[in-house]
Amino acid sequence: MQKRLYKSPWVAIPGVLILLGLGFSVQRLFGTAESNTSNIKLQSTISEQESVPESEALLSTKPVEEVNLKEMNTEQVKQLVTGFWSSKYYGIRHLVIREDGTATIYYQPNMLAQFLMGGQLTIHYEWEYDREKTQVVFKATEGYPQKSYEYVLNKWGANQRQTVLEATDQNLLLLDGDEKTEHDWRRIEAIPEKIIKIFQITED
Repeated sequence: MQKRLYKSPWVAIPGVLILLGLGFSVQRLFGTAESNTSNIKLQSTISEQESVPESEALLSTKPVEEVNLKEMNTEQVKQLVTGFWSSKYYGIRHLVIREDGTATIYYQPNMLAQFLMGGQLTIHYEWEYDREKTQVVFKATEGYPQKSYEYVLNKWGANQRQTVLEATDQNLLLLDGDEKTEHDWRRIEAIPEKIIKIFQITED
């Protein structure tokens, strides 16, 4: 199956997967984006030998814009979260949120999680924002490798909800359905070149 890259706005194994802040109990998969993120920016100036992780080196340096989600409509929330994000949770996760209501997580499990998930996992989602409950609703639509994706579906299901605890143009703090597990996403300016190569991310 050819892997594809999307772009745009929003989006545990007892000791493993934490995909996308999607309510995947212990581990879930779920950068600065322009309103149209149809082209992932390649970052060729960052050396893989640097001591600072590439994702951290790509963190946005723009001033944080404080917002009140209760005062924002759905379109405003989409504009706020569209782009590229990164999070550390039982490994490294990179998230692409698109304005068209889709999202993709590229997950690199740590050594513990690799026993169940293998070396990497990609999951595509559809998402929407529930303004009344201040929650993001995710629906998994496709993933690979197929065996790992099916494991996730069997373990946690295709539909997940996460409560938005905090949201700025630079940070997203999401709470799983277990009301214990938090996922701290930090905006980055692009998907790192290293990740693009590993996951063989291509344009549509």
